[in-house]
Amino acid sequence: MARTRRRKKRTHQVEGADPSKKADPKTFVFRRGKHWGILGDLETDLRRMMLPNTAAALRESKRNTLKDFVSVAGPLGVSHFLMLTATERSTYLKVAKTPRVGP
Repeated sequence: MARTRRRKKRTHQVEGADPSKKADPKTFVFRRGKHWGILGDLETDLRRMMLPNTAAALRESKRNTLKDFVSVAGPLGVSHFLMLTATERSTYLKVAKTPRVGP
């Protein structure tokens, strides 16, 4: 009869892990709308300001839709979107929370 190897349960636990602590929020910062070209500097400044928990080198194009960002956000663990839009008169910042997947 083959003997199974005993698994160590007490000695190999990670000490700093607290199961009640939530993960840090991660963000996407991107531009939307017709006048998205004038928001480039503001977008890079926002990304630098939120740098440890944001996608610094996110590549977006005019063809990207919000659905594209939502589909990519789940596997990457992104929890919030910061969307920059501009009109002829002013600039707007929209903050959105991504939908949770699962029960």
